[in-house]
Order: sequence, then structure tokens, then C-alpha cells
Amino acid sequence: MAKAESKELAAAFDEGQSKPGAEGKATSPSVEVRRIDITPESAPLNDGLELELEYEVEGHLIDASWEIKFMVDSAHKRHIVLLGTTDAEPLVSGLGSFYFMVPQIDVTDVKPGTLTNCGLLTASLTSDGMPVLDVNMVVVVTQEACGLVRTIYSPLDS
Repeated sequence: MAKAESKELAAAFDEGQSKPGAEGKATSPSVEVRRIDITPESAPLNDGLELELEYEVEGHLIDASWEIKFMVDSAHKRHIVLLGTTDAEPLVSGLGSFYFMVPQIDVTDVKPGTLTNCGLLTASLTSDGMPVLDVNMVVVVTQEACGLVRTIYSPLDS
């Protein structure tokens, strides 16, 4: 191992950014999602939503933030609607949570026929600009008498 690599690895260990693996190499901090609350789970597609995640971090994440987006695919294109991003903050070992609210979901640029495909609501965790974890929640959109209605399923539900 080169001296520069050794110094960087030692600094990372000192700062709690990573932990030694079985072979003495740095491993990424781990994040385990403990609870997901989606409110409302079923609502008109354009209505707002609230999302709360509880998680446990093993390690230390620098400038960690969550990006929330709605994605749906058509035959020729993936449509991604960015709903928002949380402020960046350090995450240390232990339990944590984040709360996100958006007053409405603007899907005016996506054809209604495309929206009735299954989609994903994704909460993506990054640390210092690097991907850490994607939490994917399946979104089923159906045409009802009142218009398009979404139902969001938590991956933690069986």
C-alpha cells in the first residue's frame, strides 16, 4: 500500500468515515432502513405527500442528503420528476430519521397513458456527492372516475 493511500485510510478511520473490512481495506458505512411512513399511501396522483424514514447508520457520512424523485418509464424514455432534496448534514453512527413533504406532484410533462405504468418513488441517500443507498417504493397509478390515483407501497411491507 502506498504511503498516500495509507495516510488517507488512517484519516478516514480517525474521522469514523469507514471501518476496516476483513482484509484491512476501508468499507463504506452501512445504512439500514427501519421504518417508512408514506402519507397518504393512496391519493390523487398530483396530490402532495409526506415521507418519513427512520434508519440506522453504522459509520459516519459527510454532507449526507436525501433526494426524492418520482420515476416512470415509457417505451422510449424514463421520466424523472424531482420532488426535492434535504439539506446536507453529517450523519453519525446510530438511529436517525428524515421528514420530507411536497405540496403537490407536478407530472404535466408526462403523458397520462405513461403515468398508468408502474413507477417508483425513490429516496436516494448521498454522502459527499457519492451514492450510498436508494430506497425504492413502487407506485401504481390507476385511472379512476375521479382521475389518476396513485398507491405507494413500502418495500418494508410484506
